[in-house]
Amino acid sequence: MQIDKKILEKAAQLPEDRLRELVYQVITAAGGSKLQARAAAANTDKLKKKLNEITDEDVEKAVSSLDGSQLQKIVSIAKEKGIGNDE
Repeated sequence: MQIDKKILEKAAQLPEDRLRELVYQVITAAGGSKLQARAAAANTDKLKKKLNEITDEDVEKAVSSLDGSQLQKIVSIAKEKGIGNDE
């Protein structure tokens, strides 16, 4: 499975509570602090807008900045939340 724009678009469709939980888990899996994760998850309207506007290039850049274990954790989180793709 890959992290791509389609997964982010699915994430944007999640209810607010599930989106906040997802964002918190992804940020901490990527090495962010709990404080950073809480701050990022605070404004779901802004998150949904950004998730829908992100480009393929933005996704590729973000994914390439992750190490293998971080990426694997994020892929697992996406699958757990039901937004993973079948690749």
